[in-house]
Formats: sequence, structure tokens, C-alpha cells
Amino acid sequence: MKDYTSYQDKWYTIPAEVVIKVLETDPEKGLTEQQISERINEFGLNELPPKKRRIRSSVFWDILMMS
Repeated sequence: MKDYTSYQDKWYTIPAEVVIKVLETDPEKGLTEQQISERINEFGLNELPPKKRRIRSSVFWDILMMS
């Protein structure tokens, strides 16, 4: 993949055509099995980290500090 760091701060301004080329994909067909495997190996699974639970005293403290 090519480096487009000039868009780093405003990645959402990249034209769709450029994104398709940079990601080396086909908008009609998607990724090949090989591309999927390579990207999982390089970037990991597309998962969000588990959400941290907050204890009640922490929530109470935050509310208290906002007053």
C-alpha cells in the first residue's frame, strides 16, 4: 500500500477513488481471500477493545467534580 500521510489529520477528506486505489481493493468485489489473510496478519482482527467498567465511586467523583 502507498503512504498517504499528508491526509493523516484529515483522513476523511480523501476522495473515494483514492481510498480504493490505496487500499488496493475492488468496490464491486471486495477483498480476495488472500488480501483478507494478509491484512489480518498485518493489522489484526477488526475488533474493538473491551469497554472498561467504571466503579461507582469513580462516577460519583466525576459528577462531584463537575459541580
